[in-house]
Amino acid sequence: MASSSVLENLQSLLKQREGELSNTQNTISTLERSRASLAEQLAAVSAQNDTFSREVETIPPLKHKIQELERNYHALLQMYGEKAEEVEELRLDIQDVKSMYRQQVLLSTGVECLCTEECVGKDVWFYGAN
Repeated sequence: MASSSVLENLQSLLKQREGELSNTQNTISTLERSRASLAEQLAAVSAQNDTFSREVETIPPLKHKIQELERNYHALLQMYGEKAEEVEELRLDIQDVKSMYRQQVLLSTGVECLCTEECVGKDVWFYGAN
């Protein structure tokens, strides 16, 4: 009987060890799948990193081009402002010349201008006979 109980203990222990072995094999299988998945992810991230590294190399020339464009923009903006001032001055000069021309015409024809202060410099003429 003693050998029978030892045999039963050994069979029980064997079944226990077989269960542990099965669990360990399942764990190994799960870990191998995880490792394969992580290897794929690592390859994808490495490829993405290479792409980003190549794209980062293009940034300094683009920054330089942006700075150049900003300098050109500011220069053009300043030139535009100067030209706008010049145009305004010329417009006012033309208005003055028109006014002087009208006065010369009126003086030479002997017609008196009945303009009010509001219409001076505008294309509104009122004439009265002398």
